[in-house]
Amino acid sequence: MRRTKYTGSFFIMLLFNILINIEWSLPAWILLILHFVIGLSIWWFVAALALWIVFILLWMLVIGAAAKCGSEPAPYRENKNPYSAGKYGSNARKDGSAEKTGEQADNQG
Repeated sequence: MRRTKYTGSFFIMLLFNILINIEWSLPAWILLILHFVIGLSIWWFVAALALWIVFILLWMLVIGAAAKCGSEPAPYRENKNPYSAGKYGSNARKDGSAEKTGEQADNQG
């Protein structure tokens, strides 16, 4: 898979991921409302919000590591197919046809 030359800033990508995953912070906001309504400790809100951000950070690291795994190009391998050796080998003509070796001529005749 082709990689782009733009690597981007980790902080900018984190902010973008926070924006597109804002609905996952809904439990934290519910806990904040409960803090003002029934007097629940504010630390529940802080813990839920921190857990949400840590989850996004870990997910970004996993996706980044997975993207790096698939970015290496495949090494060149020599063509060892005996049926295409005459077509692409050193005895190929300019018009695209290949010369027949003595062994190939014997096999056809």
